[in-house]
Amino acid sequence: MNWPQPLLHSPPGSLWLWLTGFVAIALLAYAFHRALQRRRTAEWARHSQRVFSAAFQNSPVLMAISRGEGGALLEANERFLAVFGYGKEELLGRTILELGLIPDPAAREAILEVLRERGRVSGFELPLATKSGQRLWGSFSAQAIELAGEPCLLIVLSDITERKRIEEALRESEARFRTLADHTTDLIACFSLDHRLLYASPAALRFMGRQAEDVLGRTAAEMGMGFDDLGLNEGALRHARETGEPHQVDFSVRRGELTRHFNWRLVPEFDAGGRLVSILTTARDITDLRRREGDLDFQRRLMQSLAVFQNKLFLQDEMGILRLTLEFIARFVPVARAIVLGPQGLARRYTLVGGAFTAGELPVESLEGMLQKRIMDHREPMSVDEVDREAGLHPAERQSALKDGVRSFFAIPIVFEDLCLGLLYAGDREAAGVPQDLRNIMPLLSSIAGIALKKAQLYDEARHNEAWYRTLLENAPDGLVIFDLCACRILEINAQALALFGLPAGEGADLPPPGSPPSGLDRFLAEHYERFVLEPRDRFESRILHSGGRSIPCEVRTVHLPPEPGLVVRISLADASERERAEAARQRQAQGLMQADKLLALGELAAGLAHEITQPLSGIALASQLLLKQAESGAMEPERFAKKLHDIGTYVDRVRHLIEHVRTFSRERRDDGRGLFDLRESVRRAVSLTGTQYENHQISLEVDCGERPLAVRGNAYALEQVVLNLLSNAKYAVEKRAQAEGDGFRRSISVKTLAVGGDRQLEVLDNGTGIPEAVRHRLFEPFFTTKPVNEGTGLGLSVSYGIVKNMGGEIRLESREGEYTRVVVSFPGPDPHDGERSP
Repeated sequence: MNWPQPLLHSPPGSLWLWLTGFVAIALLAYAFHRALQRRRTAEWARHSQRVFSAAFQNSPVLMAISRGEGGALLEANERFLAVFGYGKEELLGRTILELGLIPDPAAREAILEVLRERGRVSGFELPLATKSGQRLWGSFSAQAIELAGEPCLLIVLSDITERKRIEEALRESEARFRTLADHTTDLIACFSLDHRLLYASPAALRFMGRQAEDVLGRTAAEMGMGFDDLGLNEGALRHARETGEPHQVDFSVRRGELTRHFNWRLVPEFDAGGRLVSILTTARDITDLRRREGDLDFQRRLMQSLAVFQNKLFLQDEMGILRLTLEFIARFVPVARAIVLGPQGLARRYTLVGGAFTAGELPVESLEGMLQKRIMDHREPMSVDEVDREAGLHPAERQSALKDGVRSFFAIPIVFEDLCLGLLYAGDREAAGVPQDLRNIMPLLSSIAGIALKKAQLYDEARHNEAWYRTLLENAPDGLVIFDLCACRILEINAQALALFGLPAGEGADLPPPGSPPSGLDRFLAEHYERFVLEPRDRFESRILHSGGRSIPCEVRTVHLPPEPGLVVRISLADASERERAEAARQRQAQGLMQADKLLALGELAAGLAHEITQPLSGIALASQLLLKQAESGAMEPERFAKKLHDIGTYVDRVRHLIEHVRTFSRERRDDGRGLFDLRESVRRAVSLTGTQYENHQISLEVDCGERPLAVRGNAYALEQVVLNLLSNAKYAVEKRAQAEGDGFRRSISVKTLAVGGDRQLEVLDNGTGIPEAVRHRLFEPFFTTKPVNEGTGLGLSVSYGIVKNMGGEIRLESREGEYTRVVVSFPGPDPHDGERSP
């Protein structure tokens, strides 16, 4: 070392001082360096702590820190708290055991044991429990660490619940597949790419006649077998291996005398990387299916033959039907016979032997005791394989069979719905010789023959019915039109209908083409066409136009005809001219009776009307006298003069209004008067015409019409007549009871109008004599009355009933003899969509 020259030549004391200072400076520098290093280390520690804390809290993995093994929890991240459902204040300071996070004691002990041995645990799968009791699966990892000089445990959990669920589902699916493969009758096998057998189902092993340990892992050649012996096809296996696509092929394998048919499906299997690793095959035995297909093919060809046979059959009469049927049976056996039951106890027998067809009749009673009769009675087929040994055969039946050389036969009844028409018989000259194919098709032949025979019978009946129908159509009293709604064509029309429209015979076949002048029939069909279509059965009134120009009223009745209702309609036309004239006469008579009843009611109004007019006339006279006196005295005050003149005008208007209303009421009105009016006003006007009569007879008349208008559609004046009739009857009843009970009886009649739901009601109640129950049902009959002769016409209630019904209302009566009578008249409220305004 080269020391400085001054230092070398300094005195010893100075040298010591200088060395001391140098050491001090070096120590200070070292102390400064260490302090700077400690500061950097502390800053790095704080930075690392912030990074760790951020990673700890934001980690998607469940993390927690506990004090030692099984100690209290010191920290847990947000994910840990969210999954287990705890708040931090609930979790910290408590152990995992206290919280029950690991409910399985054996799992807890296993974890602690590994921690003691190795100081860490990694990937330990165990069940977990949340605060709510929900069970989860987790992967548990733990590492011993030191925090602030204290041993701690860093716990890391991963939620593997979904993975466990998928694994469990895969295990269940595998178990189900294994169960299915072990119990299915299909041959299931799995081959490697070099054609080694990796798996064979029990059904496949049984087919090969080998045990699993003898075949698994080996090829067909190594097993000393061919692919055909395995029930497989080597070419199809190679095709699936080379293309990697599903493949399907049918092939056959012979086993002794039997040939088995298979449908083989091959499905390539790939690993996760998409590489072909094996081929799964299923072979289904379709031998029975092939046999059924063969049977079906035979049946198809047989059905085609039967279809041709059936088409020919339906064009024949009875003899032709049975001849063709027996010729079909004769293709299989030498003897064919048919018996058909007929009317009047006779049966017809048809026989075909050796190409010779014969027909004849025999009494049905001659079949008694024979097997053929039992077959028809019980409606069940029967087979006899040996005629000589069949004990149930009648001697005559056995003799007839032997005569034809028949040793066995098969017979079946001919049935149509629930009716037995006869039987078919097939005989063979060999014992049990009737072929099974014929036995199988005989039910079908029987059914076809039954339908054809019934059709032939119905055709014969139809020809008779056609003649009857034609006679009925032409001789019907009404006009009849049969109209095809789809084709717009008249199928039938009788002379009476043509006469109603004034058409000559043969006209009216179709609706006229556009542009041609329509006849009355054409107009009628076009006008009501929609009604004919929509109403399966209808009855209505119409007017038809005769070719002569006159209009004829008719009653029309329609009905849809089978077999397809809605396509053809029968229209019946009845001339209603006489009935219309009679109805017009009846209405004129009824109108006269109503007017007569109204005049009778006016007679009863006379007394009250005189009083009503006398009062304003007295007022007019008194006002006139006062005006004259003032004019003579010269003391005429203008205001008083004007008031008296106004009073006179008011009295005059009152009299004029009263007289005009009486004139309107008494006039015969021919219009229906279907406008809206206020029910209350009609009641008030009617009461105003007769109110004085009730005062004069000491009758308490209470009228309650409410405050709200009650709109009714009809004739307001006709309703006033109803009110007057009801009041007149009530007045008569209370006066009769007053005569019977004396002066102490209080006469009372009340009239009330009200709304009940959507209806408007008028109620008239009296405390009169009441009506005997025995005659109540006749009260609305014309000319029926309980009043003595010369006191009533019997028309009041009858006319009232007609007026109410004509306005669409109802009238009903309640009464108790000797106590009261209540009459309630109700009308439907007006339609809220009615264009006219309610009053």
